[in-house]
Amino acid sequence: MVIAPSIKYIPFFLLLFGFRMLGQHTNEITATLKGETKEIEIKQKFTYLNTSTDGLTALYFNDWNHAYSNKKTALSKRFGEEFKRSLHLAKDRERSFTNIVSIVDDAYTGLDWNRVENKDIIRVQLKEVLTPGASIQLFFTYTIRLPHSKFTAYGFHPNGEYHLKDWYLSPAVYDKGWKLYDNMDLDDNFTAPSNTTINFTYPEKLFLASNFLDSGQSKFPGGQYIHLIGNDRKNCEIILSRIQKFTKHITTPLTVTTDLESNRYDKVSQGLSIEKVATFLNQNLGPYPHPNLLVNEVAYNKNPLYGINQLPSFIRPYEEQFQFEMKFLKTAIHAYLKETIYLDPRAERWVHDAIGNYLMIKYVEDHYPDQKLAGKLSRIWGFRSFHLAKMDFNEQYALLSMLPARKNIDQALATPNDSLIKFNQKIANAYKAGLGMSYLDEYLGGQKVDSSIISFYQAHRLNPTVTASDFQKEVERYTDQDIDWFFDEYVSTRKKIDFKIKKVEKTEDSLTFVIKNKQQTNVPISVFGLQKDSVVSHYWFKDIDTSRTFTIPRNGEDRLVLNYDQKIPEFNQRDNWKTLNGFFASNKKLKFQFFKDTEDPYYHQIFYVPIANFNVYDGITPGLRIYNKTFLERPFQYDIAPTYSFLEKTVVGKASLRYRKYHGKSGLFVSNYTFSGSTSHFQVNSRYTTLTPAVAFGWRPENLMSNRRQTLLLRYRSVFRKIDESIADQLDTQPDYSVLNLRFLDVDNDIINYTSWFLDAQHSSDFTKLAFEMEYRKLFESNRQLNLRLYAGKFLRNKTDSDFFSFALDRPTDYLFDLNYLGRSENSGIYSQQIIIAEGGFKSQLENPFANDWIVTTNTSTNIWRWIEAYGDLGYIRSRGQNARFVYDSGIRLNLVTDYFELYFPVYSNRGWEIADRDYGERIRFVVTISPKTLIGLFTRQWF
Repeated sequence: MVIAPSIKYIPFFLLLFGFRMLGQHTNEITATLKGETKEIEIKQKFTYLNTSTDGLTALYFNDWNHAYSNKKTALSKRFGEEFKRSLHLAKDRERSFTNIVSIVDDAYTGLDWNRVENKDIIRVQLKEVLTPGASIQLFFTYTIRLPHSKFTAYGFHPNGEYHLKDWYLSPAVYDKGWKLYDNMDLDDNFTAPSNTTINFTYPEKLFLASNFLDSGQSKFPGGQYIHLIGNDRKNCEIILSRIQKFTKHITTPLTVTTDLESNRYDKVSQGLSIEKVATFLNQNLGPYPHPNLLVNEVAYNKNPLYGINQLPSFIRPYEEQFQFEMKFLKTAIHAYLKETIYLDPRAERWVHDAIGNYLMIKYVEDHYPDQKLAGKLSRIWGFRSFHLAKMDFNEQYALLSMLPARKNIDQALATPNDSLIKFNQKIANAYKAGLGMSYLDEYLGGQKVDSSIISFYQAHRLNPTVTASDFQKEVERYTDQDIDWFFDEYVSTRKKIDFKIKKVEKTEDSLTFVIKNKQQTNVPISVFGLQKDSVVSHYWFKDIDTSRTFTIPRNGEDRLVLNYDQKIPEFNQRDNWKTLNGFFASNKKLKFQFFKDTEDPYYHQIFYVPIANFNVYDGITPGLRIYNKTFLERPFQYDIAPTYSFLEKTVVGKASLRYRKYHGKSGLFVSNYTFSGSTSHFQVNSRYTTLTPAVAFGWRPENLMSNRRQTLLLRYRSVFRKIDESIADQLDTQPDYSVLNLRFLDVDNDIINYTSWFLDAQHSSDFTKLAFEMEYRKLFESNRQLNLRLYAGKFLRNKTDSDFFSFALDRPTDYLFDLNYLGRSENSGIYSQQIIIAEGGFKSQLENPFANDWIVTTNTSTNIWRWIEAYGDLGYIRSRGQNARFVYDSGIRLNLVTDYFELYFPVYSNRGWEIADRDYGERIRFVVTISPKTLIGLFTRQWF
């Protein structure tokens, strides 16, 4: 089963590809890896053949190794969009670069070249026009420094290992214009295939694995040498490790080199599983044309099986064989297609996704038809009642592809790879593409999709000019039905699919019903007739613009169900069925469940989960949260969370009702209508209650990669307070009041350049006020971060005599009860030191910090070393009948996690040198967030 490669393969492959070499680019590389400097010295002879119909005056080459060179590359910007600062903060020794010494042509004439703007592209100016069919030899001499592998897993590892990918100069593709793509860590380098030979020298005591054919190795004192051959290949991947990680498996259809393994699955069984997967790919695609298929752990980690199987190994729910085969299958399919079907991976990635994930679905259907999504967990008491536990493994494709659709952040399958948000790029679009092929297969029947995939692969493998339209033509060739809907609606748009059954009429021999197309997406829909839980009839209906009436023969059905097999990624399946046994039988039953679950269309699901909150006056308040939100978002949600205060011996808590309406992709994209209420204590035996109806509108740009959002909020908050008699004389305002609040917020949540501002207007019977806040954070190329904040507020009308509604410098009274104070009425002790940056934003507790006329403050901070920062605040405040006062403070900030956990140490302010005060410990301020939802958002923000 496991043997080393043999040189006997060389003549066969030279014969196989010899006829192609006559009309192909050729690439000859001599490269030497210097372990001490992490550099590779390269001499490259490239013969470029102009296969286009245009004359070329310049040639372009991809230089993706250069993507790590500075903080303004496309890769750096991409990292910033995903809230990753590693490349921006990288040290020079961790970065890569390409140092080109010379480029000469076959006449040994030096050629002018330049880097295209700040792109990972080299432009070489030719001396003469390269006419169609002509070729030219170029000689490159250059040195590359490899990047640290912590950025993208490629480059050098501190332990002395290397993973080289897209490391040498490769030709860009010309197709009626140059396709010039930057490295964005998307593994989608679009380069023309060539016949490549590499003479590679590398340090001793390293083991080499590659996707190219090893035609000879030798060792010499201090180093090693290998000759690698790759015909009709786009790029050579080389992995150098300190131990022998890779094993060669000579399977019946092809040779596989892999380091994927499972500690709990023995080697012999792994070999049998690899044989099984290789045979499946050969049968469902066709013969692999290269001598070696590289399937490696890094490729899997960059595109893993998302979901339950990413849990820690000690709670992993799947059998070892299934888990290993799925892991190997996904990685192997990706490599198989990438090495043979040369589509534009950035513009037409969806074709690879469609074929690859369709084969994943088919493999499970063929070999593991009873596999559950939750695996062995589905048999555990307490969990087996969950709808998630009853879902088949392949139902995850509909579930995860629908997640962004319910959030209105889904994108069309035809969207370019670099324009997809991370969740869509990694998961949703790939799953939707595979599910779409399965949908099409069910609709066409007769294995037409299987045949078209095999035909497409065999007709277009290694074809450098293949496009997505070739795939469409191949699929259309295998059916006489109109399937324009699949490519025009399903692939090219983000239109939702959503149907509903209405008005069922029965006769003795027929059923007449209306199907409503709720989204007007012109695609076919399946209807199943069920008798108890058995399918007794199955139909497909199409051309339903808005609604249409159909009649089918009666065959003992007691239920009609749309999309019963869930092959169609339908937006809402909760209205997909009608019972034929009367009105009351059609009512869905209530189902109470512990914790959140996936959506079950046959029940009204009500979830409950224990919770606990905390504040000084109520103490720890345990309770029960009751809600209807599943893993998928739904338009109407309720959330009721009563808790019990042991200190006050009474019920507190909160509740909300919300209806969310999504609109288009950009511009006004969402409307929220809510009614919420809360009750708690703000002092001993003193309760507050709020009731708030609100409406909010959200806007976003066309580019969903942008983190900019705009919100308009209108709410009317009514506050009711019950005051303890012992402190009633301290209250200098009416206990009950209401405030009408209008706020416009504009946020661009960029990790390099963060900006936000809002304009807030409040009106009540006693006052009218306006406030403006602007915040800016800038991470400079020197890695210094500057934080600026401006706040200004003005009373237009103020009939109050107290400071309860006044502007505050450091600790607002929070009369709207928006801020999550642990002890909102505390004037001393640890809880009084909690600070929430609002209004004046000061950190020092100055005397008379309130202003009942106007306030203007600025807050600044900059880093001294890593998360240690210096801060300073300046401002003017004025109260009626008084002169304006100048206020200031300064100190040290420990910015451990911005907005989540911070410490402030005052140094100097209007109070003098605070750091010298005896009670200095009481002057230290802290920011802390204990809300799980808020903390989870810190980690999920990069995905959506």
